[in-house]
Amino acid sequence: RQALGRSDSDLGALMQGGQDHEDIVSASEAGDAARAGELMAVHLAHTALRSIAARDPAHDPVAVREALLMVGAPRP
Repeated sequence: RQALGRSDSDLGALMQGGQDHEDIVSASEAGDAARAGELMAVHLAHTALRSIAARDPAHDPVAVREALLMVGAPRP
């Protein structure tokens, strides 16, 4: 892990991202566009939160968190 420059939380995010991708593809293949869109929106919002936290830990991304709440996503 250290050789790759990854922490446990980075690896967890990568694993979750992979699961997110599988779920999005499954919903798409099943023809459930609404579910695929919802999953994509939540995935991108979580990606944004991780990116913001990595670059500016003091920044509070209120708009992203509020958007997640609006679609009923679990708190990150």
